Amino acid sequence: MLGMAELILWKQITAELNGHAVTGLYCASREGLVTVRTPYDSKSRQLVGSAAPLIARILLRELAADGKA
Repeated sequence: MLGMAELILWKQITAELNGHAVTGLYCASREGLVTVRTPYDSKSRQLVGSAAPLIARILLRELAADGKA
């Protein structure tokens, strides 16, 4: 018997870095993993006592600082 596939809902997010707006997509899994993706890269982190949008903005800023957003 095949298991049910998990529907992944990606949400758009915007963050600011050095006065510039950067945009990406993020999702949060049932296991508490937040993933942010841009056209150039992606980054994930476990939720540990913080809301998914907050973690997503942090990850998006990190990607932008590395030139990947």
